[in-house]
Amino acid sequence: GGFFVLLACIGVGIAGVLLLGGGGPDIVGTWEQREFIVIRYEFRPDGTGTMNSIVAINFNYTLSGGELTITPTGVAGIQGVRGNSVRHRVTRTGDTLRLEDVNTRKVITLHKVR
Repeated sequence: GGFFVLLACIGVGIAGVLLLGGGGPDIVGTWEQREFIVIRYEFRPDGTGTMNSIVAINFNYTLSGGELTITPTGVAGIQGVRGNSVRHRVTRTGDTLRLEDVNTRKVITLHKVR
């Protein structure tokens, strides 16, 4: 009895990952790029975020597997300003997040703040 229930639970879990995707690495939280100037990224659990540097840029994001898509939605508090979506391959190792632009291959390395 219990063995078959365990197998059913494992099967449902595997099917969920295959059908819905793994979601990718956990990126929710605040991250900083500390190269020339500090740029702070905040990824919220609801799929929204903010990039703060000289100006604040609000964005929506989706994470599917290892691909992160960021779409700007507002600049410096002005909502409705839409920019082009940017796709990144994303990997996380501990408190380091690596974003590689799918088109330009430019890499951004972020460090977890909280």
